[in-house]
Amino acid sequence: MASDVDAIANMAVNYLRWHQKHSPERVAELLEPYVGCQGEWPMRLTYVMQWADHGKSRRSFELLLRLIDNGTLDEARGPIAVNSTFWSLFHGLSKTRPSWVAEVIAHWLRRRLNQLRQNADENGKVPWQDLFNHDDFGRDEFNQSASNAPFEFVTHVLPVVLEITDAAVSEVENPPPRRDAVWPTLIKTEHESIDMYLINALAYALRECAERHEIDMSGIIGNLQIRKTHIANVLLLVLYTGGASRFADEAVALLCREPWRFHCGYSDSPYWVAMELIRTVVPH
Repeated sequence: MASDVDAIANMAVNYLRWHQKHSPERVAELLEPYVGCQGEWPMRLTYVMQWADHGKSRRSFELLLRLIDNGTLDEARGPIAVNSTFWSLFHGLSKTRPSWVAEVIAHWLRRRLNQLRQNADENGKVPWQDLFNHDDFGRDEFNQSASNAPFEFVTHVLPVVLEITDAAVSEVENPPPRRDAVWPTLIKTEHESIDMYLINALAYALRECAERHEIDMSGIIGNLQIRKTHIANVLLLVLYTGGASRFADEAVALLCREPWRFHCGYSDSPYWVAMELIRTVVPH
């Protein structure tokens, strides 16, 4: 691989690609020194990652995350189907390693956030509508990761979603709840876009965690409470609804203290989430 002759280096990389599935640790070890190298190396690393079994080895998976972070895999796609996308690389991973999929989502979102900031126009306007790269694949991976590893999904995905909503609020001086440019309105529909699907998967994971009394939710609740954005409020009230038996008094006290939180719902029912919370906590 260190050869100056491209044909020899390419042959070595192709050899590693074929052996990744049964020797992922060793293959990752051999490829790690080339992360960040220029020339043909981004293409070579992408080639290996497009064919790799990402659930085989933690070391190999961490190499994948590094390549997402530094942009090497910005154009990576599944290697077989003509309509494949980035998310095609992880087909089946949400069943075997659901918590790892949550890490992929978080790293990919943060990479996309950094790209959008770099692509701001001369007035500093960020093209937030391009966050998900107009790619509606990945629904199954989002759903199965949230269902099979809800705590890990919340742990990895929630912080970056909140970072995005904080950055995408257009009028920071507006009274709460403040809308952001990525999720300005939540719409209930049978044909959800990938951005809405992510929020629904995160809401599901939060409800699941809140129902489990053994999970300490105080840090997550505090992180949501300090924000005045619409999405943070939606996720907070969904969490309270899922954990009604635990958080009934806390939830009602918050609504009384900050009545702007009642404005929490969907385009056709702007108070729906708040009404569901009230209905659920009243018995407690």
